[in-house]
Amino acid sequence: MAMCANDLICTGGTPLFFLDYYAVGKLHLKSAQQFLTSVRKACENAHMVLIGGETAEMPGVYQNTDFDCAGFSVGVVDQEKIWGPHLVQDGDVIIGLESSGFHSNGYSLLRKVFESEYEKYRQWLLEPTRLYVEAAIILKKEFEVHAMAHITGGGIENLPRVLPELLKARIKKWDLPECYKEVQRRAKISDQEMRETFNCGMGLMVIVKATHAEPAKKSLEAIGYKAHLLGVMAPKTKDEPHVEWA
Repeated sequence: MAMCANDLICTGGTPLFFLDYYAVGKLHLKSAQQFLTSVRKACENAHMVLIGGETAEMPGVYQNTDFDCAGFSVGVVDQEKIWGPHLVQDGDVIIGLESSGFHSNGYSLLRKVFESEYEKYRQWLLEPTRLYVEAAIILKKEFEVHAMAHITGGGIENLPRVLPELLKARIKKWDLPECYKEVQRRAKISDQEMRETFNCGMGLMVIVKATHAEPAKKSLEAIGYKAHLLGVMAPKTKDEPHVEWA
């Protein structure tokens, strides 16, 4: 649910509703209720309504306690108010909002790295994805936002998706949270590979008008987000990468 909501707000859109799909080999009412209760609570926190969905019992497909879940969300934004590369300018400032952990990415590697110690690292591995809908609401009301990137599959390399061709993000490195340091030590992978796999502690990046950066950061912190001024937009040549790490 968080993946849907956090993707949606990056357009400048307002979330409206969510539908879910839950499939099992044999329906256990208590487990289904726990699932739906969690989805409903997440929807409330994301200012969305859970308007329906489907529960399927498929014993020929799912075994024992296996289950599958999916969903989608719908929101609305006026075409002339859509955020994106067409608004990003030289000198704009990038604000990073901290993640709650791995979110929903890199789990093929995480399962391999922690396969014999799931219980020891349970808190890291099962920490729910942070919702950023409240952040988007306050930013949209009070500040000039030009683009927003949800850092998901592909890691921080998602950021270039919202950048124009001849601008680059000049970003200063930050200290990785301990859970990422542990993965990097165990997997023996480079900083760049980490950035291409995980959010590395920043789940959302927001590009705002330079004069709005400091007040926007303070407003986000006032409602409970940990925000950082990560860098600025600068001109680039055609052959330069879209992200430059300082």
